Amino acid sequence: MHTPTLTIIIPSRDPHRCKSLIDQLSAYGHTRIIVVHPHTTVAPAGVHSIATADLLAAAAARNRAARTVSHGILVFLDDDIVLRSDVPRLLAWCLNDPHIAASGGVIHDAPNNGYWQRCMHRCMTTTQYWARTRHTTPLLMSMALAVRAEHFHAVGGFAESFPGAAGEDAHLSIRLRAHGALYVLPQARLWHLPADNHARGALMRLCRYGHAWVHVVKQSTQPSLLRHVPAALGWLIGVLSPLLAIYDVLRVRPWRHDVTTLWGCWMCRVAWYIGVASALSRQEGPC
Repeated sequence: MHTPTLTIIIPSRDPHRCKSLIDQLSAYGHTRIIVVHPHTTVAPAGVHSIATADLLAAAAARNRAARTVSHGILVFLDDDIVLRSDVPRLLAWCLNDPHIAASGGVIHDAPNNGYWQRCMHRCMTTTQYWARTRHTTPLLMSMALAVRAEHFHAVGGFAESFPGAAGEDAHLSIRLRAHGALYVLPQARLWHLPADNHARGALMRLCRYGHAWVHVVKQSTQPSLLRHVPAALGWLIGVLSPLLAIYDVLRVRPWRHDVTTLWGCWMCRVAWYIGVASALSRQEGPC
């Protein structure tokens, strides 16, 4: 069987942060690595780099590198992860199945993940944990995602209307489903090491995700039911967010792999609904 070319793309504020990740990739035998970083930072050694005039958002940085690749498989990785297996090769292997459009890895708790990091991960990856048993999933996370280059370019890449690191991967996932299933591979294990390990950081991140999700739906649904909703609906969701979050944690049980995170998962879900409420009430663009 022909082995497609595999290109790994890593956007980074500071390539020094991803030195250990690059070392891991090199140890696994990967040589086609592109790091996108601001020109004011030092280019990483031993890999191809693209220095940009300004710090680009994650979506724009990934697109910038992907435009240099016309064939094979693109693997997008974040610079704050640690591989627990040869994730790029495993994800690329999934794409041997023509019915799979894209594949993603699974976050596992790192030894130094704190309480709020673990709570945040469980709420970020609820569908991912479901997929450990059924494998297919409605959405994939861009921190570890593989897709055929022709499919990526056919759907227009990541939507750069999402200026932050929230929503762009969900929006891409929805468009990629026209080309096949989305697949989570439990063996593609990784640790996520976000810089913040406190309640404020976790809750602000989930709030951004909720805010961005409204705009994902608006841009992905034709015609969208959310285009002309009254702002009062946003306020109502905000008021009801504690009850809606209780319903979610009982129905979806994001804490089921670690019952100690029950309280934190509920708080994170409240924050997500507040983000949704904020986007609906303000009727503004992506955050």
